Amino acid sequence: RRVTAMVRDSTRSPDDRIGSGRWGDVGFPLTAYAWAPAGALSPRAGLVVFKLGCALSLALALFLLFPAFRNTTQIGPVALPVFLGIALLYEPFWFSFSTGGQATPIAFLLLVLFYRLLVQDRIGWASVALALAIPIKPFFIVILPILFLGREIRTVVYTTFGLGVLAGTSVLLLGLPLHLEWWETMQIS
Repeated sequence: RRVTAMVRDSTRSPDDRIGSGRWGDVGFPLTAYAWAPAGALSPRAGLVVFKLGCALSLALALFLLFPAFRNTTQIGPVALPVFLGIALLYEPFWFSFSTGGQATPIAFLLLVLFYRLLVQDRIGWASVALALAIPIKPFFIVILPILFLGREIRTVVYTTFGLGVLAGTSVLLLGLPLHLEWWETMQIS
């Protein structure tokens, strides 16, 4: 039976094997606009585009993060192989390919940008990067109290302002009931 099912499955179109195309994301409602362009494609093409975006986001994030890793280690010429070895063990990279994709690599890129910009004392742009990462992965909100305790008050204020603008825009575009439903879902998760 299993062989028959596999043969029957292999004769279907690739788009038929993708599934319903529904994504179980619990990101902030406004983030749906970021994922919507992939929805205009066929299920297979949309999945490939999304996974490619995840892979490129992760590659760029690692590229931007490597100089900080190299500068803080005392391992000299083996820094790159060690860094790449650690990156290969980074679970969200593999998980984004084994599942239908996930937004973690995109949020990771935004966090790396936040870190680099904050270190360069470009607080406004750093806050924008963090304010964009938090709606994608809402649990990143815990970064704000940590920044506050680290006396990065301007960063907290700017990021909070950015989050307020995003939240206000989201409520205006999508309505309050959807946001209340999102909030209930977040409390259950």
